[in-house]
Formats: sequence, C-alpha cells, structure tokens
Amino acid sequence: MESIRMNFLENNGYIKYSARKNINVSFSKNLKSWKILKKNLLQPRKNYFDSSPLHTLNAVLINEGILLTYFVKAPLSLGVAIFDKKMPNKLLWRSTNPVWKTQKKLCPLKVEKQEDNLILYFQNKEGKRQKVVVPLVAIFCKKTADVQPTLEKSINNPILKPKSKNSWESTATFNAAAIYLEGKVHLLYRAVNEKRDSVLGYAASKNGKNFEERLDSPVYFPRTPHEFGKSGGCEDPRLTKLDDKIYMTYTAFNGYINPPGVALTSINVKDFLAKKWKWKHPIFISKLGEAHKNWVIFPEKIKDKFAILHSISPKIQINYFDNLEFNNYTPLKSFHSFGSRKNCWDNMVRGAGPPPIKTDIGWLIIYHAIDNQEPRKYKLGAMILDCDNPTKILHRSPYPILEPNAKYENEGFKTGIIYACGATIIGDELLVYYGGADTVTCVATTPLKQFLNKLKTSKPIELEYV
Repeated sequence: MESIRMNFLENNGYIKYSARKNINVSFSKNLKSWKILKKNLLQPRKNYFDSSPLHTLNAVLINEGILLTYFVKAPLSLGVAIFDKKMPNKLLWRSTNPVWKTQKKLCPLKVEKQEDNLILYFQNKEGKRQKVVVPLVAIFCKKTADVQPTLEKSINNPILKPKSKNSWESTATFNAAAIYLEGKVHLLYRAVNEKRDSVLGYAASKNGKNFEERLDSPVYFPRTPHEFGKSGGCEDPRLTKLDDKIYMTYTAFNGYINPPGVALTSINVKDFLAKKWKWKHPIFISKLGEAHKNWVIFPEKIKDKFAILHSISPKIQINYFDNLEFNNYTPLKSFHSFGSRKNCWDNMVRGAGPPPIKTDIGWLIIYHAIDNQEPRKYKLGAMILDCDNPTKILHRSPYPILEPNAKYENEGFKTGIIYACGATIIGDELLVYYGGADTVTCVATTPLKQFLNKLKTSKPIELEYV
C-alpha cells in the first residue's frame, strides 16, 4: 500500500492518505497504529482522466484546506483533491481535468508548495530529477479558465435531443452547423433514424441556448449516388454566408460502399430565412475513392479569392477559387498525416470544426484532435491563423478547450466524442455547437475577448531539470 510522505497533526493526532486503486484516509495518535476514517474516499471515475487505479503523492496545506496530489498511469496524469482541515475525510473539491499530463515515462516523487505554486518532482528513466511548476490559480476550484482558454458547457445541455415521434430523427440529433441571421441562431443538425440513415433538420433560437423553434420535417435530403446506401446520407454540415448566399459543405456517405467525401451546395439567404429549402444540386468536391471530411469555407474573400480550408493535419492546406460554382471541376487534392504533433495533447489532429471566424488577431479555428494515449476521446482545440496568409499558425491552445467528461458526451452511440460543426458570436459571446456521443446537440460558450487574450498568452507547463 502506498502512503503519503507527510502527516498532519490534527486533533492531537496524525492523518495519512494512502492508495491501492482507491484512496483511503487513516488516523493515528502515535504513528504506529492506524484507524481508517473513511475507506474508498476517492475512487477512479469512469470517462474521466482518472478512470484507472489511483496512486497518492504527499499532501500539502493551503489556505483552502488539505491539498492531496494523486496520479494515474499510462499516460501519467496528475489530479488534485482538497479536503477539510478539521474533517480530513470530507472532500471539498476534486479536479475535473489533470493538473499536468505527459506521455514521457517518469516516476512521480513528491510535491511541495512554494508561495503560490505547486512544485511537482519526478525522476526520468535515466535517473535524473525533473520538476514542473504549476500555479495554484491554474488548478484550484474553477479557476483554470483564468489562465488557459476554455469553453464552458451550458447548463441546458443537451440542447437538442432525438424525437421519437419523428422517425427521421428518432435515434440521434447532433453535429449541428450554425449561422446567425436577423437576430436568431439557425442550426442545421444531423438527424438519424433507426436504420442510421442521415438527413438534416432545422432549429432556431434567439439567445443561442434555448431552441424554441424546431421543424418536424427534414430540410435537406440525400440527392446524389454518393449519399444513398445503408446507414448513409448527409452528415456533419458547415454553413458559411457569402454575399446573398449560404454555402454548405457536408460529408456525403453512401454507407461503406465508398469512403466518405465532401459535397458542396448553396441556397439564397432570402429562401433560407423564408424556410423555402431551394438548395442547389450538390457537387462532390473531394476526390472519389478517398476519405475526406471537415472542409470549411472562409466567410470572406482572401486576396480577392474564395478560400476552402481542407486539412490541418499537420499543415494548413487551403485552395483558392475565383468562384464557388465549380464548373469543369477538378477535385481538390488534400493530404493528411496523423500523429505529427509529438508530446502534445493533440498528437492526432483530425480536422477543422466550424468555419473560420475572423477576429482582431486573426482567423479563429476550432478543431478536433485525439491524444493517442486516449484514442477513443475526441477533444477540441483552438488556433489563430494569419488573416492574409491563413496557412500560418500564429497561436494554438496548449491544452484542450473542451473535453468529453459529461454524462451526455459518454452515453450514446459513441462514448467520449465531442464534435463541433458550428459556431457563432452574439455580442461578445462565442457559442460553439457540438455533438455529444454522436447522439445529442450541445453548446459551450466563452467571452470572446478573454478567450482570445488567453489564446495569445497561454503556454504549456514544461518540465525543468532540478
């Protein structure tokens, strides 16, 4: 059994936290005989970073209570919990996300508190000691957002659920595109029936969180051979307004007969708002026989050209066009190389989420990525691209801005999946719409200016040699 290295004198006695999968707390008056105050005080949590057996490091005293640092292996992830000083078996708070995480093979040694920081000590496989300095403000309670860019999940989540009375959306309603027009957020969401066929449904909201308007019929159906087939259809739409048209890219899938590809269609803004669904016949813009997803259109011209971003794995790939009619069309060539960002949380970048959003510091891109140590979890990151040369990355979030740790992100068709296709701005609030567990639609928000400032200044916590 592992025990912490520090004991606290409390009520004329000592307490210690120890672990063998679960964490227990014990009391002693003489440091020889120990009585368990509470067994299984902390347990592994399903669908969280600490879902495997827990191991303790030593505890330290802070103003808010007793701070215990613990860790899980493969990948090495450190969490913290805070207990009451007078009742050391009373849990006050436990971190939702790891305080620090690495894919390197390190042996945790101890924790110290120095001023307003935690100092975490390790030993590497060569026997050399290393340390990580973590500001307390970055881990205590809900203050992670004070130093790192994050999104806050709405208390109303999920905002759209399947409707059993409508067979076409009876199984799943997720991965919604979003556009803000005439004081409303308009969503086009992927709707799935019992056979797993996909069409697109419509919902609208004035505040972007409570969707009081929702149509009982689909607004977009499969119309090409690339979209007909068992468990096929129209998937994962993205909407971009350019002049008086709304362009929509989406994944066209004919049910495993051929790899999924990207299709493009459009509709006049006037018809869209009037709910006259006069979509232009779609064009398949990715190369047939190759798997492609996550292609997005920039909402304004760049150097007098229309621009389509079709890959961020690992380099930003963009093609430019005089128009988006694609007459005499030649398929876009797009290349992906997964696993190119070593020792990062996003070492497997999947692709762009919502279309780019222009900000004062550049194009904001929300993207999907996977840590190969947690291959079943999709997480969201953010980057800023140069306005004039969007193949250049100016800033990137050092940690995920959203992770799948809520119940509605883990109970559904696919566990641990968050997948964003739409985003918009209302006032100074950024709203990002995403699918949870490939089953429901959710929203996460943040004040845009604060988010961008953190995105510019946040840095990863690095290892240092002692």
